[in-house]
Amino acid sequence: MRCPLTHCRAQLVERVDRLGRLSWTCPWCVRRKAGVCRHCPRPVDGTPTKAYYCKPCKLKARRAYVMKWQRNNLKKVAELARARRWKEKGRRPPKEKMSYAERGRIGGKLGAAARLASIGPERAKEIARKALETRWAKHRARKAQEALCLPQSS
Repeated sequence: MRCPLTHCRAQLVERVDRLGRLSWTCPWCVRRKAGVCRHCPRPVDGTPTKAYYCKPCKLKARRAYVMKWQRNNLKKVAELARARRWKEKGRRPPKEKMSYAERGRIGGKLGAAARLASIGPERAKEIARKALETRWAKHRARKAQEALCLPQSS
């Protein structure tokens, strides 16, 4: 069973008291009411009955949330990075839509994750297999050259 509070939803723990009665408690809610962090024994950063985490755990939870958001919003992340680069140069980004070539010139490429999403799994496997074969071909050539005791050429 889960805690009925929508913001908690922790797994409830079954307890039996001295009279043999069964009760369910939420460990996260108990810790929150006591003013203890969810993940460690430190006191919470903020109001004890409202806050969930201590300062280090709060930073870690925030970082995890931001990373998850970035993974799910690649285009928005690229757009914000592009705007930040324009701002650093002291200029405003153009209002009209840019071509892909223009976007690439200002460093607005989405990266490997977007490329893999656009080409599909079979094409990605082909590319990976070709890269692997190229690496092993270099390795085999080097081993063959060492076996013949020839000086290596670079």
